[in-house]
Amino acid sequence: PLLSTVFFAIGDPLRRRLRKMGSLIQHGWENLLAFTYPNTCRICEEWPATQAEGYVCGTCWTRPGAIQFINEPCCQRCGMPFPTESSGPFTCENCRDLSLPFDWARASVRATPFVLNIVHRYEYSGHRWFEPFLIDILSRMVGASVSILEWDVLIPIPLHSVKRRDREFNQAERLATALSKRFGWPVLSEVVVRTSYTESQTHLSRRARVANVKSAFSPGKRAASVRGLRALIVDDVLTTGSTAGAVAEVLSAIGAKRSAVVTVARGL
Repeated sequence: PLLSTVFFAIGDPLRRRLRKMGSLIQHGWENLLAFTYPNTCRICEEWPATQAEGYVCGTCWTRPGAIQFINEPCCQRCGMPFPTESSGPFTCENCRDLSLPFDWARASVRATPFVLNIVHRYEYSGHRWFEPFLIDILSRMVGASVSILEWDVLIPIPLHSVKRRDREFNQAERLATALSKRFGWPVLSEVVVRTSYTESQTHLSRRARVANVKSAFSPGKRAASVRGLRALIVDDVLTTGSTAGAVAEVLSAIGAKRSAVVTVARGL
């Protein structure tokens, strides 16, 4: 808050300078990344792949079973792909047993071992060179399936301050920022905050996931800014929907008109 106050008090000319400096730093970082990591796939380490491709080569892209885009038929609530043909829209058995606080959830691809390896390296090991790959996958689904006019803002799933300090970034926030640049929705951070430090959901059962995030989120200092708005919640992976559901409950409580969820991958 203090830094924001100082930033807006220093005047337009200096603010423009600082923004330009930030742009130069980003450009320098990109050049350093290209120098440090040659244009080689960071998965197979054999075939060419560029920074714009997230260092994932065409051969790995087309590896059988590696990247499986989710198409209809799928559950109209949680986006779970249906393994056989369906005669029309349906809701899966899990959703019939749950009271989900968001309208719907959609993911771009199945959470295959190939995709999860990239997500985990990006999220837990700081391999940010995979980010363009993840953004590309997410943007394909959003561009094809989500109406821009039906939604007002993007809400990234917040990280607890301890996890954010450890990782040095919030992957959901970076994905949301990329969607904002591409589709025009503003990103609202600090609307919902994570007040409880919870263990990773990766290896937990459905029941344990729900218990793990119960009461983990609270209204943030910008909670009032989402009142009356339609919010798209953004994250990297959706499995049971417990985390996104907990955020959606807070959004509803603070006055959001409705919410839905978009993610890169869908755990099965």
